Amino acid sequence: MKKKCSLLNLAAMVYLYLPILVFMLLWVKLPIAIVASACVLVSIYLFCKVEEPEAKKRVTAGFVVLVLLCFLFFLAWALVSGLGGYFNQTGDWPKHNTILNDMIKMQWPVRFSFHTDEFSGDGVLCYYIAGYILPALVGKVAGFHAAEITELLFAAVGLLIGCLLFHRNYGEKKNYTILIVAATMFLFATFLCPILGIYREWYSWDAALGGLWLSDSIMIQYSSNISMLRWVFPQMQGTIVATALFLENRKKPQTWLLIAFPLVLHSTFTFLGLGVVMALTYLQEWFQTKEKLAYVKNTFSKVNLLALPTGLVLLVYIISNFMQQKPENAKMGLEIINYLQEGRMIFILVAFQATWGLWALLLFKEEKKNPVFWASCVILFILPFFSLGQFNDLCMRTSIPALLTFCALVAKNIIHYLKKDRFYAGVLIVCLILAGLGSMEELHLALQNSDLGQINRREPYENSEEYYLSSSYIMYQYIAWGDSALNWLLQK
Repeated sequence: MKKKCSLLNLAAMVYLYLPILVFMLLWVKLPIAIVASACVLVSIYLFCKVEEPEAKKRVTAGFVVLVLLCFLFFLAWALVSGLGGYFNQTGDWPKHNTILNDMIKMQWPVRFSFHTDEFSGDGVLCYYIAGYILPALVGKVAGFHAAEITELLFAAVGLLIGCLLFHRNYGEKKNYTILIVAATMFLFATFLCPILGIYREWYSWDAALGGLWLSDSIMIQYSSNISMLRWVFPQMQGTIVATALFLENRKKPQTWLLIAFPLVLHSTFTFLGLGVVMALTYLQEWFQTKEKLAYVKNTFSKVNLLALPTGLVLLVYIISNFMQQKPENAKMGLEIINYLQEGRMIFILVAFQATWGLWALLLFKEEKKNPVFWASCVILFILPFFSLGQFNDLCMRTSIPALLTFCALVAKNIIHYLKKDRFYAGVLIVCLILAGLGSMEELHLALQNSDLGQINRREPYENSEEYYLSSSYIMYQYIAWGDSALNWLLQK
């Protein structure tokens, strides 16, 4: 059958890979960049070719109006979340604004040379910077505020592409269901806030404030979609596109490396999370298929193999940060959390597992034969036993693909049962609202703490040197110091 280019696939790939290609050509040494970029462009071309009937689906004027409404909704959501600088920004924004400002003002690759009484050294920006690259290019031409607006638009476009992919996969070819997908994306959260209310009644002295954490004594968090966009928008926007692509192509492992690799530079922890979900899904599918050898051979496709050079370049870049020598107070430190110290900690573990486990129970009826559902359950169960980083980003951010999978499955089942089983669909809707209400308080606080009509940019530091040297942890989290593999990988 004749094949044509799927415009939505192309839009998703451009969204994920355009920042990667810019990084390759303007940061990485040109011989390496040209070879890797050429390979991945061919891989994208092969991926985007679909059978003609799918590519020829007609788009009605009514659907275009619904898509526009969704885009305006996502734009408003991102705006209130702090993007663009018009509304109150959270504690992560000094990092976002500092990195963006450095990428605007400094030559690429961004290099630092700090010489103070406390520290002296030369280093290079080494972080998952995909979400800042295109805004920084705009900022180099039109200034910092134009870069902020680009961040706002880029986030809204990412949410829209993810929404369109979820709708194409689960919307049952009904135009209006895109609104259900958009609403689910906005509201989805674990049952943290209701369970936090119970925990506060029993252990008020340890219950966390603000609706982000369960306990003040153990750093474990599964973020709501509202929290993700408000705190770590560069990690959410690319991950939602990649997760949606994976869910649509879950029976095509010959495409998975192309889908996963850009997340190395969008969010290394979500790359790890999606990689684990893919691996667990792959094992289940392999055990179930009768053609085991053919299934493995199919994985070594042109699409995957051509994506490999770019993936390896991105991994070398990021791993250079993780592998550098760090002082004790700057090490991320992988630890196993011991919940057996006292009975209260066991209760915390059980309560935290229930925050996502309730969604698993609600979805079990329809998803018990879905390998991605089980893969997501496994990773969400395991992550709370480990800690890595000052605020345990391993738990918070590695969980994002699995949580977004649950989000998509909730939307899928609401749509599917809206007319077939209104009671089940109604239960899902009520639980979605109940779980999301606590997170909406974050947006209420953003509105309440903003000087409307003014720029509400959060930048408490005079310059980037003051920010990076404010603590050893920050200094080593975003910069690779001294000699490393980056010396042969990056341009001078």
